[in-house]
Amino acid sequence: MNDEKKPGAGAGAGALTGAGTESGTGTGTSTSTRTETSAHLFDHEKLDVYRVAREFFKLAHAISKRRIPRSTRDQLERASLSILANIAEGAGKTALTDKQRFYEMARGSTLECAGILDALELRGIVTNSQHQEARAPLIRVAQMLSRLCGVPRLVRRS
Repeated sequence: MNDEKKPGAGAGAGALTGAGTESGTGTGTSTSTRTETSAHLFDHEKLDVYRVAREFFKLAHAISKRRIPRSTRDQLERASLSILANIAEGAGKTALTDKQRFYEMARGSTLECAGILDALELRGIVTNSQHQEARAPLIRVAQMLSRLCGVPRLVRRS
């Protein structure tokens, strides 16, 4: 196996053809022992952050089946899907700035889902324990995405 990084590939890129860093370190890469080999996985499927985001997506889907306002349900479904889509697209980019931009968008959608969950709890649609169960993977996703985003970029003033 060739463990060299591809040019322009940043953290969490799936740029290593071998296993990533140890699971749970917050970097978003995985060493999980799947039945598929690394050669049969997309780059995003190698990331722990994607796996945890999938867990949240399943919880969000179950919550969206409840009797909640359509606009809130649609927003939760769009935001939870956006987390997965932006992680996947970011993992496929080779330029570090492109990766960071997609991981930042995924992080924004993660926080959007957290806000929606808060509103659902305040409305009594989900219980406190259900809120905490869905919130836990979101916190982990936000932490891992923060590391994948890297150092905050400076905004240039004109």
